[in-house]
Amino acid sequence: MIVMSDMESTDSVQQLAQEWNDIADVDPMWAVLSQPDKKHSNWTPEEFYATGDSEIDRAISLVEGYGLTPRFDDALDFGCGMGRLTAALGKRFASVTGVDISTSMVEQARAGTADRTNLTFVANERSDLSVFPDGSFDFVYTARVLQHMPTAEMAMQYIAEFIRILRPGGIACFHVPAKVGAARRLASRRRLAVPLRAIGVSSDWLYRRLGLHSMHLVAVTETQVARTLATAGAREIGHRPDGFEERINNPGYFYVAVKP
Repeated sequence: MIVMSDMESTDSVQQLAQEWNDIADVDPMWAVLSQPDKKHSNWTPEEFYATGDSEIDRAISLVEGYGLTPRFDDALDFGCGMGRLTAALGKRFASVTGVDISTSMVEQARAGTADRTNLTFVANERSDLSVFPDGSFDFVYTARVLQHMPTAEMAMQYIAEFIRILRPGGIACFHVPAKVGAARRLASRRRLAVPLRAIGVSSDWLYRRLGLHSMHLVAVTETQVARTLATAGAREIGHRPDGFEERINNPGYFYVAVKP
């Protein structure tokens, strides 16, 4: 696993946090679930949060299909956004923590799930999860998040952190693309959006008038994931195609790993 320098990590994370705060203030639901027909605030809260229930049902079925039985005590939703999956996990686990790099997303997650007493949300502008001690969780889940890291190396650093914060016998179920077919198109939008935003053009105007945003995608190969998990001391149980219909050009996998 390649480790970024502290300065590289800090600069990259601060930039990423600003970019996700921008889009969280413009169209947060579409940023989380980027279906073309839902762009420009076309998700309703009801249908948006309902997708979390079905996704977590599939994730637990995937884990159990490998013969594993999660401990339904403490779970982490990495890259929680507005709490779509945090809320769904909260229907199965006694306590769930959602963590996100965007303070704006975290504030909206708290507001949108205010009636759920077993949910906690944490803003974390770091390239690690040192905000959580070793062995804090029984289950870690993330989907459509690692793909937005500035580099594949940072994505792998977070994967290693998932294992560190798991308790012995804990399970990590995470998604990451293995190939990014739309990278060139997204990169061109980012090349225009980032400098315009830097000179003060509002993120709302860039998005709604020009269709520009700063999201980009990275991929992590199966070999890289296997090496990262082994170095972190985890055992990969298996991985399967992600099955996201909108990701035809960006095929990826859901991985299931256990901390011995």
